[in-house]
Amino acid sequence: MTAKNLQRELSVRIHRTVQQYAGNKLTRQAAINHARKALSETRVQVNRLASEKVAAVLGREMAPSKTTVDDLNNATAKRMQDFTQILIDHDSKPEATQNRVDLLVHDAVWRDYNQATTDTMASFVGILPVDEIPDYTFEWTTHPEETEKGPCADCDDMNGTEFTAEEVEGVEINEHPNCVCTWELVIY
Repeated sequence: MTAKNLQRELSVRIHRTVQQYAGNKLTRQAAINHARKALSETRVQVNRLASEKVAAVLGREMAPSKTTVDDLNNATAKRMQDFTQILIDHDSKPEATQNRVDLLVHDAVWRDYNQATTDTMASFVGILPVDEIPDYTFEWTTHPEETEKGPCADCDDMNGTEFTAEEVEGVEINEHPNCVCTWELVIY
């Protein structure tokens, strides 16, 4: 499973939910509940995927990261507000719905994937003895194979740039629609 596959699966689920709402097969509240469940299940899979990636680089086993409850609740609450607004606006502007759903899904997968990658490494650092903590950075990595047009100029300029764990906290990755840049763990 890849992040791109998770994005496709979530996109299908959310679009199907909107279609069912538009066809009066679901109430607004039922559609919101379906979307919340799909987003939550995807978050679990994204965390697992990122944790497996970090564990493979480090050559150690570890459970998926435990993002703080507040972070998860805040991200989910914001996405649910956005989804609710999509449903409300669908009645008057159905043509805009698809793009807005795509942006919501993109955000749910790629931002969460990058957050889970940095959270997982922080979890490793928190449990390893000090003498076993490797020197590491996070490398901004573009994935031109994941998009039709390739990376934007700004992302392409950032490709290969390395950041410390502290620096990553202040860097906004995936700031534009359809960005599929990731933090890749680099061990020295």
